[in-house]
Amino acid sequence: MTGRFLVALIGVITGFALTQVASAADMPTKAPVYSPPPPPVCGWTGPYIGLSLGWIGSYNRITDVDGLQGPAGEQHKYNSSGITGGVYAGYNWQVTNWVLGVEGDFSGTSAKSSVVIDDDDFDSSATTNVYWTSTFRGRVGYLINPNLLLYGTGGLALAGIRNLVVDFDEGVLDPGSTISKTSTRVGWVAGGGIEYMFTPHIIGRIEGLYMGFSEKTLTTPGGDDDPSRFTYRNNIATARAGVAWKW
Repeated sequence: MTGRFLVALIGVITGFALTQVASAADMPTKAPVYSPPPPPVCGWTGPYIGLSLGWIGSYNRITDVDGLQGPAGEQHKYNSSGITGGVYAGYNWQVTNWVLGVEGDFSGTSAKSSVVIDDDDFDSSATTNVYWTSTFRGRVGYLINPNLLLYGTGGLALAGIRNLVVDFDEGVLDPGSTISKTSTRVGWVAGGGIEYMFTPHIIGRIEGLYMGFSEKTLTTPGGDDDPSRFTYRNNIATARAGVAWKW
């Protein structure tokens, strides 16, 4: 009696299990949920070279040191803006979330500005041309995410600048004459920017820089007057976008 009961119980259990398996086999299978792949994680260490294009501002001041055209020490400020474009290259080292680097750049510019320096007769003017700029900088940046870098930068600035004085009558110079000085100016540069690594080899950027230079002096022969000194101060700001190829 007991044996028959066990055989019957085993049969019931086996039948119930087979029924559940068949029922599960008939149930529809859910499609896998699609998840887009994460953006590629790129390393920042390595050399790069790129092209830049943007805006340049020239901020100038001339001082009439000896008072030939007005009160001694009188100053005139004059500004201009233009286009700047060029090439840059450098090398980065990534240390965890920090990126350290060095970079150099060279750009041509169209910045030119003038001002009248004789307020009475309006017959004398000063002009400044910025022909080119170049910087050599260190960089320190922090990765907001693996592909987005915020950085600060600073170092040495060079610029090809021409300062010019024009006199249209007798006074500062002989009538209609000019005196000018074109030189490579040496100063400092500081700024910052943001970079995004679109692929392991392509990096885009937006960057702003400010360059400061010491004063330069022009000494005029003076026409019928004694020689006179004019000092120039020239500073430069740039805002530019760039794209670089990284190895």
